[in-house]
Amino acid sequence: MRHLSVLTAAWVLLVALLASGTAVAQEDVTEDDEVAAEPVYYGDAELIDALRTYGLLDEWIDASPISPQASLLDVQGSGGYQAQRQTFLNSLEAWANRTEQVRTDLARIDTAQANADTLRSVITQVRDALLLDDRLAFDSTTLIEIGDALGQLAAVQLPDNPAEPADDSLVLAEAQLNVLWDRAATELRALNGTEAAVTRSGVESFVGFEDLRLALLDVDQLLVRARNLIRPAREDSERLVSSALAQIPNLHAARMLGSSDVSGLSVVTVDAYIRAAARSTCSVDWALLAGIGKIESNHARMSGASVSRSGQVSTTILGPLLDGGETERKADETGEVGDQLTAAAEAIETARQTARTAFATSMWSLLRGYDDNNQVDDEPGDHGNGFAVVLDTDDGRLDGNEQWDRAVGPMQFLPETWSRWATDGNNDGVSDPHNLYDAAASAARFLCHLSATRGSSPSTFVLGYNSSSAYVRSVLATAAGLRAKSLPGVS
Repeated sequence: MRHLSVLTAAWVLLVALLASGTAVAQEDVTEDDEVAAEPVYYGDAELIDALRTYGLLDEWIDASPISPQASLLDVQGSGGYQAQRQTFLNSLEAWANRTEQVRTDLARIDTAQANADTLRSVITQVRDALLLDDRLAFDSTTLIEIGDALGQLAAVQLPDNPAEPADDSLVLAEAQLNVLWDRAATELRALNGTEAAVTRSGVESFVGFEDLRLALLDVDQLLVRARNLIRPAREDSERLVSSALAQIPNLHAARMLGSSDVSGLSVVTVDAYIRAAARSTCSVDWALLAGIGKIESNHARMSGASVSRSGQVSTTILGPLLDGGETERKADETGEVGDQLTAAAEAIETARQTARTAFATSMWSLLRGYDDNNQVDDEPGDHGNGFAVVLDTDDGRLDGNEQWDRAVGPMQFLPETWSRWATDGNNDGVSDPHNLYDAAASAARFLCHLSATRGSSPSTFVLGYNSSSAYVRSVLATAAGLRAKSLPGVS
């Protein structure tokens, strides 16, 4: 265990070299290399469109245990989730089709009922006018009422009769209304054209009133029957939407650890950055935090580590002991370094020289000296193996060593820095540097402090996280690449 720093150092410098190469490669990309235009935002477009179309976006977001934007990311790969997703979309489509038919039929029933009520009101209006004045003379107000009634009938657009007879209650009701409409209009036009010299009673002239009234009652019954027949379809529609809504929690659970369209990061990883940025008090955004997370620990995936649904990192991520090489020197003196470690040490020296050409300093954020205000010490003490000398500040509680400190967690905080900026990012009551939600939220707070004290430009204040200009360039290049697309909108 005394020689872990040797292997760890090799691992650190290898990451530094790879990160440097990535940054250079990004800088070499030109517009001519762009093959085709890609979507301008991250997100599962098909799922988002379906949720919006069917009015279930709010329900989806409310059921999500993560941020709204992360809940809408496109999840790639995972066959289990993809099957669940397709079942959900099929359920939505089946519900929509069923609901559309129910809505269409209900709208037809409501329209037919309204037309029946209009016809009933019109013929009653004329009958009442005739009771008051049945002279049908040119100076009679009854003629005005008849003319108004004819105008109301003409203003209504009735559906066409079916091409073939049908026994459907709704179709029968609509067909019956067409017949009654024509009959009422014919009789009213006849009354309107009666000569003033005619002496028979106008009320008696409206001989079809009673027949129309009774026929309209039959139409009412047909419409009641049609509404009752729709009830099973309506219940089926409600069952389908309930089934779709019941699938949402399981879908969210299946998505959490899936690879998203954000550089293949898991949904929970992206969510940790989004939530940390959302609670920051400055311009630090999710992409900048992700840029740092990429360089520091490959988004908590270093050495095969992974992030759980709660943000907990499966394997403790520790930087090399900041002992200035003391542990290695003691090991050399006692002859405990074997052939394998000797070869590793030689590889480290070769890698270090290459890294220094590419980087001003190591890419790891906290493998450097700090003063009492958590600022980078421009003149640290003996570096020995290339790392600062930082005596233990946490009794080994966070980093497992009671003599020296070392950076811990996916965002690589020194224990002393963590003690000042520790934040509970997932609201579980614990601030843990080995939890990505907590580490990202703490990094956001620290960066906001640096922004307030060093200047608002990321190229300036990120230097407070790591004093290497090459490190800052790599972080900013990674962040810029992530911002090439926007996160999905939730409005």
